[in-house]
Amino acid sequence: MPYMAPEQLRGRPRRASDQYALGITVYEWLSGDVPFRGSLSSIMRDHLETPPSLRMRVPTLSPEVEQVVLKALAKDPEERFASVQDFAYALEQASLPPKINVNIPDRVGQQLGNYRHVRLLGRGGFAEVHLGQH
Repeated sequence: MPYMAPEQLRGRPRRASDQYALGITVYEWLSGDVPFRGSLSSIMRDHLETPPSLRMRVPTLSPEVEQVVLKALAKDPEERFASVQDFAYALEQASLPPKINVNIPDRVGQQLGNYRHVRLLGRGGFAEVHLGQH
């Protein structure tokens, strides 16, 4: 019962109902508990309400991840992702660390101590590799 979509509880399941159940599973995976607990009638009533904030339960969770999960848990199936694959992709993207875009000036020809910068060999997320001459 804790994984059933509101439309499923009303006797009108559809494909988006599986996405809701997966959203409940992801909510549980991230927070350690399902969003709704209690008696059968209490759970049924709660599924018609907005789930408790994930970030209140897991303060370190990014707002982007919370928004993706809440979209999968939308009460109206039309407001959920178009497919489970879209949900999975959005969750993956929201879980990635932010990209740092730093504009690093070209240093060819500059002196650095006793070395003259010849050329940039490569650039990674946290470092550059340079070729220099002594």
